[in-house]
Amino acid sequence: MTTDLSVAQRLDLLDDLYQRLLRDRPAQADLSGLRADYERSGFVQVAGMLAAEPLAELADHLLALLSPLAMRVEMRHEVDEAGARLTHGHRFARFDPDSLADPRLRGQMSQLLDRLGVTEFGRLLADRLTPVVGAVAGPVHYRRIFFNLYAEGDYIGPHDDRHMGDRLTVYFPVPRAAPGALRVLRDGHLQLRYDAVGTLNILGPRIWHDVPPLVRDRSGEPPRRLNLVLRYDLAAG
Repeated sequence: MTTDLSVAQRLDLLDDLYQRLLRDRPAQADLSGLRADYERSGFVQVAGMLAAEPLAELADHLLALLSPLAMRVEMRHEVDEAGARLTHGHRFARFDPDSLADPRLRGQMSQLLDRLGVTEFGRLLADRLTPVVGAVAGPVHYRRIFFNLYAEGDYIGPHDDRHMGDRLTVYFPVPRAAPGALRVLRDGHLQLRYDAVGTLNILGPRIWHDVPPLVRDRSGEPPRRLNLVLRYDLAAG
């Protein structure tokens, strides 16, 4: 990826990628059976919802821009006094203004997303995706766009986000030099669901899942993973 770009050039490049992603409409998604699968496991994948090439290029640029500014999210594991249980733990980074308590930092992060065109892109993308998400999970309301970023070894232990209430995590994972994945509890096991660039992932509320540690692929390059996340709430009633 070219790094010696002016701010104006980089903004023009990002805008072009947004336009390509919104212009290149996918084939009609086959939603048959997805609603029933979602009701069984709380997680489904819808292939081909965004064009893979411009999405991967967008992820490369956003990783370069946002990684130095993203907030590290870490919780250390602890062994209980009896030595029999290990507490939950995680390690990754997030670029999400709503996750910050400091209003000054929250405002600065929001302004950056606005300037990069991310906020408007998220709204336009949600306009396209909401009918698909609603067909799978029921009536929903779009809230915001944000990013989770993973470097080598980053992970999230098993959890169900019960404290988050009736919200859906709708996301596009983009692994770079890595075989990214999510594991979802189904039939008594955490079952692997591999990342595929351009595939829409819909994770329902209070679903047990984890994110395995990010590892290198055969290229040997430092692995990265960016999740473009659209947060939805289930409609009341």
